[in-house]
Amino acid sequence: MSRLAVIGHITKDRITTPHGFKEMPGGTAFYFSHALQKLNESLNLVTKASTNDLHLLETIDRKIVNLSFLSSLKTTTFENIYPDQSDHRKQLVHEIAEPFSLKDIQDANFDLVHLGALTCHDFSPEFIIELSRNSRISLEIQGFLRSIKNGEVEYRNWDQRETVLPFVHVLKANEDEATILTGESNIHDAAQWIAARGVQEVVITMGSKGSMIFCQGKFYEIPAFPPHTLVDATGCGDTYMAGYLYQRNRSTDVTQSGIFAAAMATIKLEKFGPFSGDEITIQQLVKDTGR
Repeated sequence: MSRLAVIGHITKDRITTPHGFKEMPGGTAFYFSHALQKLNESLNLVTKASTNDLHLLETIDRKIVNLSFLSSLKTTTFENIYPDQSDHRKQLVHEIAEPFSLKDIQDANFDLVHLGALTCHDFSPEFIIELSRNSRISLEIQGFLRSIKNGEVEYRNWDQRETVLPFVHVLKANEDEATILTGESNIHDAAQWIAARGVQEVVITMGSKGSMIFCQGKFYEIPAFPPHTLVDATGCGDTYMAGYLYQRNRSTDVTQSGIFAAAMATIKLEKFGPFSGDEITIQQLVKDTGR
C-alpha cells in the first residue's frame, strides 16, 4: 500500500450553475482520492462524517484506496453557487463535521500527507505539527482562510500561519487565497513570502490564467489548457494537486509535473463530478497541445 495519504472531510455538496444544480459528494479528500484512483495510484484516505452518510464513499475504489472512516455527529455540507462563470463561486455551509484530533493519527506514518481543510476548525496547529514528525505535509490553504458568517463562507487571514507554515513542505492556494494569506497582491511576492516561512514548494492556481509554482528559488509558469466546455469547476484545484503530487513523486521536473496537473484539471472541468479520465487521456491532451 502506498504511503501517500489525504486527510479531510467528505462533504455533501450542492452545485448550482446557470444550467441547473446537482447534489453529490465533495470535499478536497473526495476529489483528490478520485483523481488518484483513476491514475491507479494507491493511497490512504482518512475522513470523518456521519455514519448516516456512508453512501458518500460508495464510489471510492477500496482496491486502490485504503479507507479509514471516522464517525462524526454531522457531515460537512456545502452549497457551491456559480452565477455566470467558473473561476469564482459563492459558498454556503449548512453543517460542519467534528475536527480531526491527535488520536486520529496516533499510528499514522506516511511519506506525504495532503491535508484538505474545508473550514478553519478542521485541523489544529498541534495536529499538523504532530503529523509532520513522521510525514511531509502538503497543505490546501483554502479551509484555513474560511470563516462562516450567517451560513455563508467568508475569507480572512489565518491566525496560526506563522506557527504552522514552517512544518509544511508543499502549499497550494489560488491567487485570491495567496493574497489573503500573505497580504501581497502580486503572486510572485506572495509565493516568496510563503517560502520565507519554510515552505519548500508553493503552488498558486489562477483558473483560466494558468498556475505558478515556486520551488528552490525558481518560478515556473504553467499555462492553462483551454477546455472545450465549462461544466463544473468544483474540485479542479484538488484534481490539479493530485496530478501535481502524483508526478512529483515520480519526477524532479517541476514544469512537467505542473503541465500534467493542469491537463488533469481541464479534463475534470469539462464534466460534472470528480476526475473521470485516465493517464492516457492526460498525456494525449499534453501531446496534442505540444507541451
